Amino acid sequence: MLNSFDLGGLRISTNSKSIVIAEIGPNHNGSLSEAKKLIDFAKKAGCSAVKFQYHLADHELSTNKSKIPWTGHNRYEFIKEVQEFKLSDHKKLRDYTKSKNLAFISSPFSLKAAENLKNIGVDAYKIASGEISNKALLEFCAKTRKPILISTGMSNLEEIDQSVKFVRKFTDKVIIMQCTSLYPTPSERVNLSLLEYFRKKYKLHVGLSDHTLTSISCIGAVALGAKILEKHFTRNKLQDGPDHFISLNFGEMSKLVKDIRELEICIGRKEKNICKEIKKVR
Repeated sequence: MLNSFDLGGLRISTNSKSIVIAEIGPNHNGSLSEAKKLIDFAKKAGCSAVKFQYHLADHELSTNKSKIPWTGHNRYEFIKEVQEFKLSDHKKLRDYTKSKNLAFISSPFSLKAAENLKNIGVDAYKIASGEISNKALLEFCAKTRKPILISTGMSNLEEIDQSVKFVRKFTDKVIIMQCTSLYPTPSERVNLSLLEYFRKKYKLHVGLSDHTLTSISCIGAVALGAKILEKHFTRNKLQDGPDHFISLNFGEMSKLVKDIRELEICIGRKEKNICKEIKKVR
């Protein structure tokens, strides 16, 4: 039997509904007002949670000269201009998210960011796949006793095994997120079969962080028992930025949530009863 726990007021258990996360990431383009609009639209679309990223350039980069390979932007300048909200702004986003009855999740990319998130009351930590071997970060987040979503996007099975076993020394509130760090992810690289592998091996709940251009993978993941679905979310796919083009817009996210809720009804229970309507047909 898998463990059950709460994530920002949302229940995670074998029989609970899947949590749909709108991954806002840098899609606010550095604008606090745009970030709030995205929270509003995520709520209207039926999402259960939003996720932000907490970047602090001076705490996570060893140089201010490196470039982001897939965009050519100077990494330090991009973080400063687009991703690095002030602590007070992260607090405002947290409070605004909670006012909409959504769970507030964030990915810290440094110990300082993780500490700040603890202080403002984050509901859960998402460990980005590039940080899965960062034991100092893993230990700090785990010791807060907040739920931890571990992304596996850039990791091999040995690295995943080491990280999951390490985190479980401190907490059992862990969700393993199958992920493929390709943007976009082609269908043949999604590997939904790993959901069952992770769940059986670690006796933990699993989820999918999806970077495909459609919603098929998320629907399939729910059918296979995923309890967390994470999809990038934007108001306009044509905006300039690294994630807009792989994100779902409002209409697409609304349909995804609706389809997931209908699928959960279809999945039903592991029972075979002849109801009164069927008796009449029989």
